[in-house]
Amino acid sequence: MSKPQAKKKSSKTNMRTKTFSVVGVGHRITMSTLNLIAAKIKAEGALGCVLFRERNNPHDENAIKVVLDDDPYNELHIGYLPRIVAAVIAPKWDSGKVEITRAILTSLEPREGEGEVRVTFSIRRKTA
Repeated sequence: MSKPQAKKKSSKTNMRTKTFSVVGVGHRITMSTLNLIAAKIKAEGALGCVLFRERNNPHDENAIKVVLDDDPYNELHIGYLPRIVAAVIAPKWDSGKVEITRAILTSLEPREGEGEVRVTFSIRRKTA
């Protein structure tokens, strides 16, 4: 009689999309550039962007930086995800439990210095 084999653990991936604020926008970009970006978003519906972990940020070890990835604003750092959001996402991202698959800037309010980014990410869960 053979021994029953233990089930192998596999990982299951769930895709999720959430919208988060982008903060600190007014501290990085001139008002005229903010107005141009807001007009482009209004015309095109959204702008591509990339999220980067900024582990060595002296103000927040969980910082997640938002950078535009759409012409003519490629590599323009526009702000950060809010500290409370980054505190949840960053550890999961660092451990590989979350992978950011897409991010788009969906709105920008120049006078308020904030915007919104829609983030699509996959969540890996272990299954028995």
